[in-house]
Amino acid sequence: MSAAIYKPMYVSHGAEQSAIFSLHVSPDGHRLATAGQDCKVRVWNMETIYRDQDMPNDPDLLLSTISHHTAAVNCVRWSPCGSFLATCSDDCTVLVLRLGAQLSYVPLGEKEANKENWDLSRILRRHVKDVMHVEWSPDGQRLASCGMDGKVFVWMLNLQADAPPVELLGHNGMVKGLAWDPVGKYLATQGDGGEEKAVVVWRVRDWKMEVKTQKPFMAAPDETMFLRLSWSPDGQNLATPNAFVQNRFSCALLERGTGGGAGGEWATTAVLMGSVEPVVAASFNPKLLKTRAKGGGVQVDACCAVGGSDCALTIWRSSQAGKPILVVNELFRKQIVDITWGGKGHTLALCSLDGSVAILEFSPDDIGSIASEAETTAELRRLYGEAYAAGGGGGGLSHLPEDAQQFNYVQEKASTQSKSNGIGANGAPNGAPAQATTIRKSQEETKTANGKRRIKPQVMPDAPQLGAPPPPPTSSTVPLAPPGASQVAPHSPQRQPNPASSILPPSTVAAPATSVLPNPPPGQPTGAPLPSSAVGASVSLEAPGAGGGGPAAAASSAAATGEGSVAAAAASASAAAAPGVGGAVHGGGDKAKAAGAAGGDKGQESKKRKIQAVKEGGGKEKA
Repeated sequence: MSAAIYKPMYVSHGAEQSAIFSLHVSPDGHRLATAGQDCKVRVWNMETIYRDQDMPNDPDLLLSTISHHTAAVNCVRWSPCGSFLATCSDDCTVLVLRLGAQLSYVPLGEKEANKENWDLSRILRRHVKDVMHVEWSPDGQRLASCGMDGKVFVWMLNLQADAPPVELLGHNGMVKGLAWDPVGKYLATQGDGGEEKAVVVWRVRDWKMEVKTQKPFMAAPDETMFLRLSWSPDGQNLATPNAFVQNRFSCALLERGTGGGAGGEWATTAVLMGSVEPVVAASFNPKLLKTRAKGGGVQVDACCAVGGSDCALTIWRSSQAGKPILVVNELFRKQIVDITWGGKGHTLALCSLDGSVAILEFSPDDIGSIASEAETTAELRRLYGEAYAAGGGGGGLSHLPEDAQQFNYVQEKASTQSKSNGIGANGAPNGAPAQATTIRKSQEETKTANGKRRIKPQVMPDAPQLGAPPPPPTSSTVPLAPPGASQVAPHSPQRQPNPASSILPPSTVAAPATSVLPNPPPGQPTGAPLPSSAVGASVSLEAPGAGGGGPAAAASSAAATGEGSVAAAAASASAAAAPGVGGAVHGGGDKAKAAGAAGGDKGQESKKRKIQAVKEGGGKEKA
């Protein structure tokens, strides 16, 4: 087995070669994002890395330097659509970045101008200590984060910016890694600090703990800086680092359980051994692979990359879990801390604390060919039944029961909700008989006395529930504005954004209800820069009843175009001063009331004079 190894020496964080803590390849394979100890995130051109990995002054190599964090950046992840970046840092914040307009400027402390600008879309603050890992859900509508404070937060990005996240409490120590189930039913988190070392699996449907597994990790003598765990593409296995089995450092594969809420630990189906120091990162190829079976046929397979403190990289296949298919030693001088697959499924990227990255290119003969979408769907249907197709797959199965116990739970919950709402199982109020629906196969036509035709419309039956389209978004559904969106509704005055949780005011955008981060417009490459007019339209906001921008629009525009904190502060000051104008108006009203009262007093005095004059005149006439 042979793989092309690229070691681009000029992909680094500063001249001091600061440690690179995380990296991720964009879904289209054109960009590489890295996060480091220097508090910065950098976006690189993958095509340039392949072309000339040793050219120091290639103007197309570095696309952007992002300096929104104030402390070391521990993790960076692309959104499924490739137009957003999520980062987390030691400054206790999680940021959502969006590709903005092409404004050429040189960031502070840098020598090269940015070719791409990544604007702040949201700032998520709830952690009180270092945030170690952040990950997008398969559908792009949720963002999960974990940290040294032992807390796990799930942020619902399709709600208001100030909507509180879901907090998951189940660890008794630091949480250093998490991973979403590709099928959409679970979220796995792992910690190894404090009183316990454990992997906790949470159910997405109710955010309750499904299982906590501790056996493979309790004997581990050391703690690691990160824990990058990963699900297999079919969702059947969970690769967990820092396991210690048979007195050897290893990566344990936990088998997907069959009982919802059973409480027992998930079984360890395989142990990937061979490391002489703790395993830090494990990453499954997100694509199912087709390899040759021993009998000469074709089998569905999965590939996993493992790295850790011993600086060695091992590649494993599920069909050959007994030994690795590739071992690369001395690839770095310090430990490997993050591994990611990208491109079409044959690209592997990894980074190290020595401040360098490595990229490996495999061929179909090395790890297998990528299974087609139809083959992948057929395999998932075999594992999860026809419910996978009904649920849409790829994160659409969170509401479907996976076993009898989960089915009973869902039925009981639905029955309880129906009774509390006063609605029976047949859709009619409790105690009332169900109304039969008449179905006419053809229209009824009659004629009046003067010969005019009258047609009675056909009565259609109720639409089936299974496979019904999702309801349209309501006013409480406020997704992130997709790049290029131009239809923006006025901000709802009932709820005001929280400046501590969002850099931009929330806006109701007409976007598909199936995804909060839709793909870019037709003809626009994924993650490619957009015209300034399109980006400006996606973040513009008008106050209710106003015809133009106003202070709110000024703050939004300043944050979206990257004008800096000075413009945003000025706009915020203008918005803060706005209530004073209303006070002046009310003051004017008080003055008008006072003037009216004074005028009334003068009128009363004039009326008294007239009456007195009339009385005096009458006296003279009588005399």
